Amino acid sequence: MCGGGTPRITVLLDGQGADEILCGYRKSRIYYIKELMKEKHYFTAGKELILSISQLRTTNSVKGDLRKIKNIFSRSKGADSRSKYLTSEFLHFYSRSSVYTNDNFQNLDVNSISLPVLLRYADRNSMASSVESRLPFLDFRLVDLCSKIPLSMKIKNGYSKYIMRLSLDMPESIRRRKSKYGFFVPEKMWLRNNENYFKTYFNSPNFRSSKFIDRLTILNDWDSLMSGQDEAFLFRAICLEAWMRHFNVQSS
Repeated sequence: MCGGGTPRITVLLDGQGADEILCGYRKSRIYYIKELMKEKHYFTAGKELILSISQLRTTNSVKGDLRKIKNIFSRSKGADSRSKYLTSEFLHFYSRSSVYTNDNFQNLDVNSISLPVLLRYADRNSMASSVESRLPFLDFRLVDLCSKIPLSMKIKNGYSKYIMRLSLDMPESIRRRKSKYGFFVPEKMWLRNNENYFKTYFNSPNFRSSKFIDRLTILNDWDSLMSGQDEAFLFRAICLEAWMRHFNVQSS
């Protein structure tokens, strides 16, 4: 974005929206598999599960996806592997089981959860760089069309955004690529290098996020969380506590 802010380049095309309207995220496949199971298409569900997992390069990614599948299938019973780290008061007002379902996850990603946040980041970056950012995948006609396309045409044989791969001219190596790389935050390194410092947040008598986070349960499971069980959740809990301290937000 910064490199684009030159006298010769004042407008940039941004690919935001493609993953949301065409099911490019790994979580989309998980909800699709659940829908197939619900409709008793067990063979197709098993095939998609195997072909989706086969693309992953690390054991942690496979474990993470299997954990997500377990959580999604158990949400109807109110269960979630992360629930024990949240207070009952918070869970009462915000239940994950009532948010994402295999019927509404695309609509929520586009209108409420994923895309609005990403577009806010992109808008700030473009304005800071004096660049106009345009979003061809979010043309209202394309979004409307994709909302009517069945999941079976967006996810197939382990491929995400399947219909786009069929519709557009692109190098064959890209068309057949299943791997998807995001922009990763080095949170594992930060946690490892500053473990003692971060742990003091949860040992402090002035713990601010007690309305949301069960700090004693996190402390009891600290070693397993740090070993890779759910570092992402731990890092988010730390960020919440740090934010509340920095802005002097009281948990009341």
